[in-house]
Amino acid sequence: MSMPSGVVISDECITASRSLRFGRGPQKPRFVIYKISDDETTVELCKSSREPDYKAFRQSLCETADSTGKLMPRYAAYDVEYDLGEDGKRSRLVFISWVPQETSLKVSSTTLSSTT
Repeated sequence: MSMPSGVVISDECITASRSLRFGRGPQKPRFVIYKISDDETTVELCKSSREPDYKAFRQSLCETADSTGKLMPRYAAYDVEYDLGEDGKRSRLVFISWVPQETSLKVSSTTLSSTT
């Protein structure tokens, strides 16, 4: 049985996710980037873009920082399009958990006391 985390997903995130998943035409985003708020209580929308270039998506992930300018982990959904030749084009949503190498690990005091 899983325990709820207590983190709330903002309406803006839900709207962006639905647009990515069910959207059609030129208004459909190609990727959505999410973050956890600085107070760690809410999942917020960091960026949504229709930019089709993967390099632009990667750059957007690599530039994400908190209010102090430190690189922070992000979650993203990216719509990958591929061509099957005669069978036509297809797309799949890929969920990405991005953690920069510079990110420090949090260790709670309960974890430390249970391992010692």
